[in-house]
Amino acid sequence: MIGFVFKVTNNALERLVHDAIMDALPDHELEVNGFSINLKVLGAPTIQAENKTIQISLPLGIGFSRQAGLFTVQGHGKIHVKIASRFDVSPDLNLTTKSAIEDHIWLEKPVIDFGSLDITVEKLVDLILKHYHDMIVHSIDKGLKTKFSLSSVIDQLLESLQKDLSKFSYHGLKVFLQPSEIIVEPIYNEAGKMVFRGGISTSIVCTLNNPFEPKRPSLRWVDNLLNDNLSMMRLDIAEEVISQIVCEFINKQEYGGEALDAKECKVDFSPKKWTLFCCWKNPSKQKLCSKVRLVTMKQNLSFT
Repeated sequence: MIGFVFKVTNNALERLVHDAIMDALPDHELEVNGFSINLKVLGAPTIQAENKTIQISLPLGIGFSRQAGLFTVQGHGKIHVKIASRFDVSPDLNLTTKSAIEDHIWLEKPVIDFGSLDITVEKLVDLILKHYHDMIVHSIDKGLKTKFSLSSVIDQLLESLQKDLSKFSYHGLKVFLQPSEIIVEPIYNEAGKMVFRGGISTSIVCTLNNPFEPKRPSLRWVDNLLNDNLSMMRLDIAEEVISQIVCEFINKQEYGGEALDAKECKVDFSPKKWTLFCCWKNPSKQKLCSKVRLVTMKQNLSFT
């Protein structure tokens, strides 16, 4: 398994959320229960991610007015809106999100500039947030889905791994990988960044040509990714690779003062040993076949 750590700065998410909310809020007043309402974003939101939830705190300025006979009742205030964006990534790497306004706190108590209200300001703010709720959360969900794609991150990560592996070359032999599963722990915040930690279960093969068809791995969430798992790696070496290496070794040997010329190699594996059948031309140009047996527990060679 290949371990990885992927980090997203809170600033990047804050800009994403800010842009999404700016797109959602109209640039003109809206009518809510007979009041003319104007909402204004006062600054960048703050982000805190944990597990599969992104907590968003958004400062808003609220201005409201209503005609009351010959007079106009006006007021304003500032609040922090608390939004929770819960997300999940399915095994096929599809991102789903569900955001909701959960609470608000006053940054600046409401001030009535003129007149009096027949409704409490707190009740009015509740009505305003209820009115704007769907517009705000829909825009956040849309922004996360379109600009925060874990599948794109995985694709880039795998492409980078394959690029690094492609640097290895031994007489035309290359290393190829076929990832089968991405395992990810719950996300957490660290030094202003949202951190994804996980591992890639993959087959790694050393051979002449890529034997794998393109395939995107599935994703699985786990509570804890064991470090022991991250240290485990399996490398499959194709028979043709072993054959080429052994033939190359044999062809460096001499018999009767002349170099051997190995032409055919076949490997027969068993749990504790492998047997290599070789055919070559000796200096007299006769075709000979021999069997080489390596007993892995004893690390010795025997010829028959």
